[in-house]
Order: sequence, then C-alpha cells, then structure tokens
Amino acid sequence: RAKVWRQNAQQQLLSSAKRTLERIHIAPQTVKTMVEHVHPQKSLHRVKKLWQRSELRLYKATSEQLQSIDPSQKMLKDSLNALLAFHPENGNNQRDEVLGQWLKRLENGNHVYTYVKNDRLLYYVWMVEQPKHFFFPEVDQEATFPPNSVLLFDFYTHPQAQERDFYHISLAQILRDAVALPATQYVYIAIPSENQQLREAVESFGLTYTYSLFHEVRFGKRRQWTNLPESKSQED
Repeated sequence: RAKVWRQNAQQQLLSSAKRTLERIHIAPQTVKTMVEHVHPQKSLHRVKKLWQRSELRLYKATSEQLQSIDPSQKMLKDSLNALLAFHPENGNNQRDEVLGQWLKRLENGNHVYTYVKNDRLLYYVWMVEQPKHFFFPEVDQEATFPPNSVLLFDFYTHPQAQERDFYHISLAQILRDAVALPATQYVYIAIPSENQQLREAVESFGLTYTYSLFHEVRFGKRRQWTNLPESKSQED
C-alpha cells in the first residue's frame, strides 16, 4: 500500500508540473533534456539559473534620526591591506576578480569599512556618497536617490566569523560617519531580503523600509520590477 501511495503521489506531482509548464509555455521535453545533461553535483546550481528570484530591500533614515548613535571604532576605513586579507571559499580566481571590482569602486570615490582578524577579512560594508543613480547588479536594476544622500550596500560576513552581533557594532560606526558628513540629509541601506539578521540590526537603529527591487529568472526569461508606486516591470 505504501508503494502504491508513493506512485500515486509521484504521478500527481508530475501532472501538476506539466500543467505549470504548459501555463508558462515551456515544453516538458525541454526541461527533461536539460535535466538529463546536468551532473548531480551541479543540478542545484543549474536549477537556480533556470528559476531564481531576488529581492533587495531599501531602508531609509534622516540624519536627525541618527544623531544619537554611540559609535564604536572597530572597523577600518578604506584599508587596502584589509581588502587583501580577503580569502573567498571558491579560490584565487574569484579573489582576483573581486579585488579588481573593489579597486574600481575605490577609484570611483566609494568607501569601504572592514574588519580583519587573524589575517582574514571577516566583515566589510561599502558606502557611496551622493548616489544620484546607483546600479545594483544582484537585481539588475538602477535606483535613484535624492540629493545629499549616503548609501550603504554590499554587506559581507565571512562564514567563520564568530561575532554575530557585529552587524550592530559596525552599523553604529558607519551610520555616525555618514551623518557626520556636512551635506548628509538621508541615509539609505540596501539589504538582500534573506538577510534577516542584518534587517533586524538596521531596523533597531530606526531606519524604515521604503521599497524593494525585484529580479526574477524563469527558464531564461528575465523580469525586473519594483514596488514603488507607478513603476513598471521590464522583461527580456
């Protein structure tokens, strides 16, 4: 009876999957062919390429709201030596590519806050002043910001990092530096929606959620949109 139940459940799942594929105009044979050529260890990576959704959340506060923060001084600012202590899990090929991107950011006037322990980069956060327009590659979209703004983006925590409250510690220092800039009126923070710990730290400082940027891939079809009023989605 258990075997019959499993067979019936499997058949129901297959039927449901076929109806879903038909609804989005994808032939089941197309998916079958792709799956047959995927190595088991690479299957998850391939599925993410076929069907993936990302959300980047934007938080905001005025400089007046952040004046009372008591900052720490654990993070270094614009330290090349700290960036060179970056050792990715995927090896040196990725490291060279990432370091090249970081150098371009510094050349463009961006700032980076870092924390190194035992010759390993454990945390970093990037800051850009006056970002009238800023492109976020993770959602393939550009956002527009008002004059006299500061944007914090690209937060990183090494998997081996032990200080789980470091988001709060680092944010205190960076937010105080941001509002100390003479022209700052607004501070924005861009956070991937899945980073719940960082979202809680940001909200604890009084920053409020404003809107999200979305990016979705479904079997090669890309779509970008935002939940800002009067916004339109883009497809390719």
